[in-house]
Amino acid sequence: MLHETLRETSAIHAVVRLLADDDAKVLRLCRRRLLEWGSAAHAGLQAAESDDDPRVRVRARAVLRSLELATWTRAFAQDVAQAREVGGPHAVLEAGMRSLVAFVRHEAGDLGAFDAALEALAAELRPLVRGRSSLTAARHLAELLAKRHGLRGSRRMPADRLAWLPDRVLDTGRGPSSVLGALYLLVGRRAGLDLSSVLLPDFLLVRVHGRRRILVDPYHEGRTVTRHDCLRYVGRLERFGCGAAKRSLEDVDDADVLDRILEDLILVHDRPEQGEVRDCLRTARASLEPSLGRRFG
Repeated sequence: MLHETLRETSAIHAVVRLLADDDAKVLRLCRRRLLEWGSAAHAGLQAAESDDDPRVRVRARAVLRSLELATWTRAFAQDVAQAREVGGPHAVLEAGMRSLVAFVRHEAGDLGAFDAALEALAAELRPLVRGRSSLTAARHLAELLAKRHGLRGSRRMPADRLAWLPDRVLDTGRGPSSVLGALYLLVGRRAGLDLSSVLLPDFLLVRVHGRRRILVDPYHEGRTVTRHDCLRYVGRLERFGCGAAKRSLEDVDDADVLDRILEDLILVHDRPEQGEVRDCLRTARASLEPSLGRRFG
């Protein structure tokens, strides 16, 4: 067993050294072999990041990036699948958002800081909504997240490709409708509100349940919208008929919210140099298929 480990370590080291080769065929074979070794090659590649040869350093980092993407994709699928099987009704969204916070990053404090920020917001909201009507609760939810903490939609595609990850959006207050809506769901539910989501073609709305069902739009600073507003908006889009417009006001599963978030992240990474990251996100999105309801676009 020890001899096999030593032989494998020696082989990994030899293949890493071949990353200095300028023959494209050799480099392809080296990359494929290192990816097949997976985590076993991680230490050798990390050591190569400090190599004297700049070609080895750059190429080792590229292979490490590919390994990290593959590891994250598997972890995302496993986390969501486990949440679906053994978690509560909202466990899938919690698991998916936590996994996105850890998207190819190694800072251990990121996830803890994200959880702490959600809990702090829920603690602020809880006394404001306890025992209140759905209309009052919706107003306080929007005032807290949009007015007091500045969460609102961003019309510009971010230059930083990671700016639309959940923790970054929470920090900056700017992000796509999908991530903003998911943050409203996570904070509101932790504060004891009964919330669900509604997917319009370009926006995610949050529904506050109670004697009256209230729709809020996280993208537009949590403003309240009516059923008529939604039907009129969807009706203007020629690619949807009346039936689709009516269905667009139905509650959707939390997996559909995650699906929309991943769709937005794929969009922001839709550039040739980001192709590997985009494909990783597409694979993660495909892992949601067993629990998806319906999509728009």
